[in-house]
Amino acid sequence: MPMQPDQLISTSGHQRRRRGAILAVVLAVLFIAAASIWMGRAHLERLLAGLAAAPVDGGSAQADVIDRLKTPDPAPGGEPVRLVTLEPRPLVQNVALAGTVQAGRNINVAAPFDGVIEDKRVEFGTLVEKGDVLVVMDTAEIDTRLREAEAALLKARIAVEELEDWQSGPEVARSRRSVEDAEAQLDHLVRQEAELKGLLERGIVPRNEYDNLVQQLDTQRRQLAGVRQDHAVLLEKSNQTNLRLAEIELENARINLAQLEERRAGAVVRAPTSGIVTRPERESGSGASQPTQIGVRMAHGTALFSIADIGQIVVRASVDEIDLMKLGAGQGAEIVSEALPGHAPFEGRITSIGAEALTADRAGASAGIARFDVRVDFADSDGALAAGLRIGMSVTVAAKVYENVAALVVPHAALLRDGARDIVMVVDPITGARRPMPVSLGVPTQTGVEVVAGLSPGAVIAVPN
Repeated sequence: MPMQPDQLISTSGHQRRRRGAILAVVLAVLFIAAASIWMGRAHLERLLAGLAAAPVDGGSAQADVIDRLKTPDPAPGGEPVRLVTLEPRPLVQNVALAGTVQAGRNINVAAPFDGVIEDKRVEFGTLVEKGDVLVVMDTAEIDTRLREAEAALLKARIAVEELEDWQSGPEVARSRRSVEDAEAQLDHLVRQEAELKGLLERGIVPRNEYDNLVQQLDTQRRQLAGVRQDHAVLLEKSNQTNLRLAEIELENARINLAQLEERRAGAVVRAPTSGIVTRPERESGSGASQPTQIGVRMAHGTALFSIADIGQIVVRASVDEIDLMKLGAGQGAEIVSEALPGHAPFEGRITSIGAEALTADRAGASAGIARFDVRVDFADSDGALAAGLRIGMSVTVAAKVYENVAALVVPHAALLRDGARDIVMVVDPITGARRPMPVSLGVPTQTGVEVVAGLSPGAVIAVPN
């Protein structure tokens, strides 16, 4: 039976729709195969069904992320994931310190004696050579003291000489003669008393004449005893103790005179070394320093100037108690000066760290936190000077507290917590499957955290964006 025209048109439209459906299925299969190859794993059931991944009810946010990372293909509306291949790279952790360029050695120049500054030849900041005149002191006061010291020395020397020759000296000789005269007078009275007594017994002289002679005899005996005692005391004056005391006083007078002569010789104050004249460092709590100006009276030992020996420059910085234990002598450091833009950092090394906290007046703005002095030496002091660094310039010191030339660093977002463990999601390079890997962490950085155990170079991890 021949087909009617309307039936022919209906059959032809049905065939066209059937061919279109077959073509759509083929294209869908090809798209799914390509996506499976690109993502590493095919989720045919979910793609064909067109179902969105539903969020997991209950549980922590970390568990939810772990579940999503185990699924390599995020569903529509799911969390995007990027893959990161870990490669070793240098990792350096620094502690930044603010510091000042200073001379490696500062020598204070002090007033040689108590006196007034008569002349001043230099100003602060002047470059001087060793032996250049800095100031001239007035010597009127010390000249007077020198004359007094010389007189004291002469007196002390005379006293020692007298004691050394005391036994034969004039004073002892006079005392000895006094004793001899008293003894002779006593002997004479004793003989008179014997003669007068015989005359009294024979009745030739009266009784009162004899009694007067006896009284004179007793007085002479007492006088002789006194003279002998004075002579003994005079002889005792020359004993070893008194002689030693006089010798000590002589030595002190000699030393005092020598010191004054030495100070007097330093009336013209000269530079002890080549360098830059700077203000002397005053001790903490000593108050304002005395100005070094003509006409100002200076006490002996008062610092007039400080000579900064520029043969070597260093950096003086300070570190707070929080970062103190991260630093140690011998650690490397990089020194940067904003006054030299574009210049490469200068290499240096920490040489010393203060054992005592700085006082409040030196601690600066962080007065509430204990700070400690840090000295950093330049590896090439001459090169730093040639580059333009000058004493007093401000610099920043980056002290290396940790360095790993081949560190593995994972992004912060890749780290997850699984109970008490830190984990990352590792991607199998062949199958594309993901699995949690426990890791041990090291030093944190701004971009990630160092992994010291659990991962190897070349590992691929999944990181949620």
